[in-house]
Amino acid sequence: MKSIFLHIGTHRTGTTSLQAYLGRRRTLLNASDFAFYRGGFMPNNHIELHAAALRAERDTPFRHYARIADIERLRRRTEQRIGAFLERVPQQNLIFSAEGLTYLRHDDEVAYLATLLSPAQTTVIVYLRNRTEFLRSYKRQMLLMHLPLSAEKDHYAYCEPDSWLVDYDALIAAYTRHYSDIRVLNYDEISARDRSIIPSFAKEIGWRDYDAAGTRLFLNVSRKPL
Repeated sequence: MKSIFLHIGTHRTGTTSLQAYLGRRRTLLNASDFAFYRGGFMPNNHIELHAAALRAERDTPFRHYARIADIERLRRRTEQRIGAFLERVPQQNLIFSAEGLTYLRHDDEVAYLATLLSPAQTTVIVYLRNRTEFLRSYKRQMLLMHLPLSAEKDHYAYCEPDSWLVDYDALIAAYTRHYSDIRVLNYDEISARDRSIIPSFAKEIGWRDYDAAGTRLFLNVSRKPL
């Protein structure tokens, strides 16, 4: 049975930098018995995972811009691509990364994801950030993407202090019902220590031969004032 390392975010915790780092080092990963999935919409951010898993009536930034009308068609396409990847690659350790997976909260959504990636043994990796700092950065990113903030409490762009986006207990509980190995990492402590989540991620997946010199990669850093 293959092993999957499923990085689910959260948003604004160095995910873009990690994904770019892994994408640029696919050959190095392959030599160490790892394979980084190449996404169907974006090569390094596997956004189809959350887009296919979420209930049809729910919206996300990707769904908003992609205007996907036929969710079942997206699911069939995603299932075919993932299935082919799981069967084709010779590497034992497979990596998926998509911060949009933290939008999943309902049992049927995480159950679909677990079925999509079966029968591999999956380790879920999530970085959690200080709630106030997360919402400040996330709100800034919504504005940079020209996505209007919402007053609806179940909307992806609801950024008030009581936002469901920072209900980390509910997030972990949703995944715990379907996965037994969940690694919850403190983004603030790790970024203060390493200036990057990349070394900690390499440690979590057991990748010893990673390119340590190239981990100072900072992408998608929001600087626009609110």
